[in-house]
Amino acid sequence: MNAFTPQVVAEMRTSIQHRADRLLDEMERKGTCDFVSQFAYPLPSLVIFDLLGVPSEDHETIRKAAKALGMFPSAYTSATLNRWNASQNG
Repeated sequence: MNAFTPQVVAEMRTSIQHRADRLLDEMERKGTCDFVSQFAYPLPSLVIFDLLGVPSEDHETIRKAAKALGMFPSAYTSATLNRWNASQNG
């Protein structure tokens, strides 16, 4: 797999820097800064969206869906994991 060749990584760096610059410019324009919500939270998802080719108009929908999924209690309780482990051991 040649996904992370030096050339691809260099191109990713440029794209990530552009995303970071835009987020910082927006914080400066607003004159306020909540670093986590305005930079640290959105930057990784923007990079992942770019890698996956997700159109920008779909970003917010995906973020909302991911947040909603995160609000559900985990389906993988310890009891569920114990049953699964037992089934794997014969």
